Parts: sequence; C-alpha cells; structure tokens
Amino acid sequence: MISTVLAAAILLSSSDSNVGLTTEEIDGGARTSLWSRETAKKEHIEGLKRAAASGAKTGPSYEYKTEPRCGNASVDAAPCTAAAAGPCPSAIAALNVFRRQVNPTGAWEQVGIACNSTEVPATREPGMADIIRAFHDTNFTVPTMKLDPRGNRTLVNLPTYAEVTWPVTGFKPEEIDTRTLPEFPGYTIQIKPTLSALTYHFGDGATAGPTTSLGGPHPTGDIVHTYTSPANFHTRVDVTYAGFFRFDDGDWIPIPDTVDITGTPTPLTVVEARSQLVLE
Repeated sequence: MISTVLAAAILLSSSDSNVGLTTEEIDGGARTSLWSRETAKKEHIEGLKRAAASGAKTGPSYEYKTEPRCGNASVDAAPCTAAAAGPCPSAIAALNVFRRQVNPTGAWEQVGIACNSTEVPATREPGMADIIRAFHDTNFTVPTMKLDPRGNRTLVNLPTYAEVTWPVTGFKPEEIDTRTLPEFPGYTIQIKPTLSALTYHFGDGATAGPTTSLGGPHPTGDIVHTYTSPANFHTRVDVTYAGFFRFDDGDWIPIPDTVDITGTPTPLTVVEARSQLVLE
C-alpha cells in the first residue's frame, strides 16, 4: 500500500474511539464509516473540554495517515471493485483513514473512509499545550497602582488608600483577544483573560493580597496601608491572570494555567508632618 502521513497530534482522551465518524455505516455494515472533518473537529474540542476540566496541560495525542482503498496492481493484488468505493464517487478516490497514538507510539487503527485527502487534517490540531502557549503569548495589560492622597505623596501615620488601574494597552480582564493561528489552518482562537488575583506592594516590605479587590480611594477603598517612617518608595500591584479560550465562537473553555504579570512601579514620597508655632 502507498501511505501518506497527513496529520499529527490532536489532544483527545483515549476513549474517543469514534472521532471523525458519522453514524452512517457502509460496506454492508463494515467496521468503518464515512470520515467527517467537522465531526472530528467537534470531537477534538470536546476532548479539550475534558482535559481542561481535569486540569491536564497535556494528554494523549494522535497522528493520521491515509491509504487508497483501491488496490494498485504494482503494489497490491486486491481488485479495484465498485464495493471499494463505499460512499465515494469512485474507488480510485476512496481512502482509508488511520490513526495512532503518539508519545507513546501506539498501533495504527482504521477510523473511517474519506473521499478526498483534504477531509483529513493536513497539519496537527492545536492541543492544550498549544493553547497554553497562546495564552502566555497574549499581550496582557500591565496594571498600575493609584494612591490616595494624590500626587504621589503621603504622610507618616496617615492611612494611604490604593487601587488598581488598567492602562488601555493590552488585554485586561474580560477583554477578548481574537487571532488566527497560522500553524493551525481552519482555527480562529479567542482568549479571554480573567482576574485571578492581585498583590499590592507598598515599597516598604508590606503587601496586601493575593486578593481580587480592586481597591479604591478614601474613604471607601479596602486596600489601605500606613507608613511609619519618611522615605521614597516604589509601589506596584502585580496581577495573576487566568483565562478562557474558544474556537470559532464556540463554548468558552477554561485554560488550566495562569500568567503572573509584574505591575508598573509608581513612585511615592512619604514625609513627616511637623508642627510649627506661629506667633501673632
């Protein structure tokens, strides 16, 4: 048989034995069915959902190949009969579709019949490791810390209120990053960062968090710090992003990973108030 390896690595659980198959039976009830590329894609996404639900960052993967159903006299003596065509226009065009697990390598198994090689992935499907890599490549917004009193100055023993601000550059929590993946034709991925945690650094060694509080100004903010000595400090707020992804406007699927971003430093001068006697 003439074999052509056409695709590799889709992240699916090992129970997905019917991936890419329709319910239609051919060849008088044979063990193979017509290969459906769209069904395979749906099954691939379902496999990613199961991986995400279990927290798995990797999982079983598969590679694919096709072989002509119609025997070539110079290679195989099997006759080229009408039965070999199955649901295809001709036996010449019909292809058997096989897959095997990789890492570790398993045995090839027939999973369906295709009438055209384009129905079989020409490149590997994006697995969870690829999605996590795309998540880490997201242009996340780097947060800054705003302080009250304003003007980047405060007093010793005066409660100082902090809050997070999100610059317009990058993708902040709940903003959707839509992009194509050139290495995976046919897939458009959307990544939606979410807020996992914030940690406020006050520059004098004190911190607040991890927390999901965005803080706020006096008197309603709940992130408050009191400095005990005068000095110049650099304050910042760090963020941990979680997120979701989806393909082609499908269901949002949680990403089993997080990304830590160090916030932009904000200078702060702490001074000590001095009383002065004024004679009238």
